[in-house]
Amino acid sequence: MRILVTSSKGGIGKSTISLGLATAFVKMGKRVLLCDCDLGGRSLDMFLGEENNTLFDIGDVVKGRCKPEEALLNPWDTVNLFFCPSPAVYIPGNIAGEELVGALKSLETAAGADVVICDTAGFVCAPDIAAGYAKTALV
Repeated sequence: MRILVTSSKGGIGKSTISLGLATAFVKMGKRVLLCDCDLGGRSLDMFLGEENNTLFDIGDVVKGRCKPEEALLNPWDTVNLFFCPSPAVYIPGNIAGEELVGALKSLETAAGADVVICDTAGFVCAPDIAAGYAKTALV
């Protein structure tokens, strides 16, 4: 299951919904990959208490600066929740949509995920994720 949570409006609860869905799926026994694809507006790392533990992010996976498994964090010491943060700094146009889709696929495989939840703003890469990766979109 691949879920895109998106909207072009900021501050309406995309990250809260994404985290809530991830938590619910983990409680159902699913392996969950939660990806912060809100390039330039990340927040899930703070919600999860991982802002000081981030060494690599999805941008590093896209550009081949790390292996997918090196970008995965295991927040709250859970065995079934994996998290990949968004870059702290994003230069518009630096990550192409098809590159992001490729990184998501490699992260999904590395996590062995049953469910992937992508939290993103509607104006950066969301159409590419919707068209080339996600099976469900919550807008």
